[in-house]
Amino acid sequence: DDPVLKAALFHGPGQCILMGNPVSAPLRTTLRFEPRDSRLLNHLNAEVEEQDAATGSWSKRQSIRVMRQMSVDVSLGPQEWRALRISTP
Repeated sequence: DDPVLKAALFHGPGQCILMGNPVSAPLRTTLRFEPRDSRLLNHLNAEVEEQDAATGSWSKRQSIRVMRQMSVDVSLGPQEWRALRISTP
């Protein structure tokens, strides 16, 4: 069986994506999603931030182009989870 990324999407304002790797092997994939917050569609680019699970603080990871179908490359260790926030600059 191939590892499967588990993800939940929350929106307004911006979007938050919680991702987890439920298996004991590393996982590398591309997460594809649609912007759910209509305010994102009014911008050319969006900021992708990642949350530090230990401190709860957010740090900028990258900027991505806002499109009807957006994507982010994801690498997760065994049984690791991560939170990403997508918002306007």
